[in-house]
Amino acid sequence: MVASSRMIERFAELTGISNPISRADDIDRAKINYHILQSNLQVLISCLKEHKQNVSSVAKSRLKIARQLKILSKDTPLAECSAIQESNTESRNCYFNITDALDKRSISLINKFRVYIIDYTVEWKKIMKEQVTESLASFEKARLEYDHYQRKMVHIQKTTDSLEMNGKPIDSILQQKIVRNEGKLEVTQEVYSLAYDRTARLLKEVTERSWKDLHPLFLKLAQFDYTYAAEQACISKDLNEVILVLQKISRANGISKTPRIENLIDAYKSIFFTGSTRDLEHSEKTPSPEPHKTESRDIEDDFTKDNALVLYQKEAIVENTSMLVPRRDVDPTEPGGAES
Repeated sequence: MVASSRMIERFAELTGISNPISRADDIDRAKINYHILQSNLQVLISCLKEHKQNVSSVAKSRLKIARQLKILSKDTPLAECSAIQESNTESRNCYFNITDALDKRSISLINKFRVYIIDYTVEWKKIMKEQVTESLASFEKARLEYDHYQRKMVHIQKTTDSLEMNGKPIDSILQQKIVRNEGKLEVTQEVYSLAYDRTARLLKEVTERSWKDLHPLFLKLAQFDYTYAAEQACISKDLNEVILVLQKISRANGISKTPRIENLIDAYKSIFFTGSTRDLEHSEKTPSPEPHKTESRDIEDDFTKDNALVLYQKEAIVENTSMLVPRRDVDPTEPGGAES
């Protein structure tokens, strides 16, 4: 029945039927700051988890790119840059190995990021919530008890005042009730005061001094960013060797800094060649009409100027343009293009 009466009183306060007797405005203000802190910590946790996922995704996507470069450059001069060849006993850095090292080191650092940064922040928020929730519940229980006996004493005081006004004596039962409830009021007041002080100090500690809990997180985050950037730079410096080999390949094969794909649109209108002149000896030479010499020469000049493609020698271009242009003595409408 006692618990039931407290529930009724609490319901009356929540619904506005009655107001709490004992007010704690400073605790109410501290609760607002506490909820703001909890909300901000949850946002920070979400940001940290997102950052961890992004760093992990960058490492994985970079390794996927390296695998595809390895596939695309297989059996080409670029193979030695994309991955170490089995036939190559010389120790040399390659793009895939460097990227793989970056990925493995990233995984190690990401695991530390989770343990020392994310897990710490989650634990901080969890412990703070548990402590504050328990303290507020204890304080609320003490306040309800204290307010209950304050209300009872107010009711008893009204009863005694009414008896005195009507000239009636206060019987022994009522006197015992007064003494009993005064004692309970004194006890609940002391419990309430202790709960009030404990809760107020706790809320002040977790809100106003929360920067002391933020400090180790801030330090670990700065250390992670520094270590991550330093180790990425340390491993990535080996890419300079890959760059030098790629530049050597470009010089050896006459590859310009200007992407050759810009010239392919016009180049496909004629025959072009980017291999060595040695391969020309094995190409089949077919007579070609003279009118195409001028066009071929123009195309050749464009590619030579850009240093992007090396065309056939003029004679080879002229001789092979017949592969694209029908001969005048052949009727293309006839099956097999038989000569007339």
